[in-house]
Amino acid sequence: MRRTLWNAVSLFSATALMGCATVPELEQDGVSISDIVQRVKCELAFAMPDPQPPYPTGRYQWMRDWTAKVDLTLITNNQASLTPSIAVLHQMPPAVLTGIGTFGQMFGVSGGGGVATTAIRNESLSFTVAFKELRAERSHLACDLPNAPDLYGRLGLQEWIASALAPVANSQLRIGHHPPPNGKSLPAPPVPVAAAETPKQILQQKKALVEFWDGVVKDHAKAVDDHAKAVNSGADLKDIQIAYDEAFIVNRATAKTAAEFGKATVAYKNAKAADPKDTELDGLLQAAKDANDEAAKAKQDVASALEGLPHDPPIDSIGHQVQFVVLSNANIAPNWSLVSFKGPSNAGNLAAASRTNTHTLIIALGAPAVPGTVKPSEEQIRQLNNQHLDALRAPLGQ
Repeated sequence: MRRTLWNAVSLFSATALMGCATVPELEQDGVSISDIVQRVKCELAFAMPDPQPPYPTGRYQWMRDWTAKVDLTLITNNQASLTPSIAVLHQMPPAVLTGIGTFGQMFGVSGGGGVATTAIRNESLSFTVAFKELRAERSHLACDLPNAPDLYGRLGLQEWIASALAPVANSQLRIGHHPPPNGKSLPAPPVPVAAAETPKQILQQKKALVEFWDGVVKDHAKAVDDHAKAVNSGADLKDIQIAYDEAFIVNRATAKTAAEFGKATVAYKNAKAADPKDTELDGLLQAAKDANDEAAKAKQDVASALEGLPHDPPIDSIGHQVQFVVLSNANIAPNWSLVSFKGPSNAGNLAAASRTNTHTLIIALGAPAVPGTVKPSEEQIRQLNNQHLDALRAPLGQ
């Protein structure tokens, strides 16, 4: 019996040494990491709205310098456990059991134990991309990526960004560089010249149109200046948006002025070809040029006035988190019985192993600390910290 017990203990000890989890191998190689980064860049490139001209009043111009700060974390958790149990059975000799008969009795001793180990590998990658860079790369980004589980599949970033920007699209958040949804219409210009008019009359009409649009520019430029002064004097901040609304009209009217001046230049050449001795033509063209120059100067004044206003966008930052958790496990429960031994797993599993892969993607969109750079702002850092804390507080599946 003593020898049997020793053999059982030896078997238990040898088996226990096998219950160790090894350090996980690299779950993702360089190629795999590149695929994930490429998918993130591709989805962001086509998800972000394009800033509409002109600057700074065009739609989504307030996002022109935004960047995406991305944190990618890949965690592999290997766990292994060994829980052997044994039973040693010994039959007592009949001679010892006097008065009971010739049948012997079985004496049993059972024992068990266990060992469990955990090994974790944590891979992380952080990078920043500018929206300007992504817009420039759209035409040659390799975005024909196969669908797959985890972060290799479609991440739904376009739907997320569209949902986050909905308050801006619906005019619920309006402070910033974007045109008014219900902005004023441009005034109706004079009746255009009929095709049958002479070249000189066409030049006269084009000169009148240039001066007309120049007047529109000046009127609304004065409104921008008035509202900018009101803001700087401490008036209601609603004047900020009104100033942007007026500046939007200035930019459109300035474009009309430049277009009509271009037509006046063509009309001047045609009129000169028809009557080279008509000295009045030079005066008409010069008047159109003066009006166009005044409109361009008024536009510059408007841009300077806007630079002095607060540049707070309607949205400070946007945060997003995607997490995938994949659990795989295996176990073995062998059992056999000998004359005086049962084991090694009388109940439950002898050995079990599991692997949990947790892939987390966190994105913070916002203006950088310094325009034109990728240095994250305090707002982006705040978003990233909040997202990481949320991932720790509530892991997927809990």
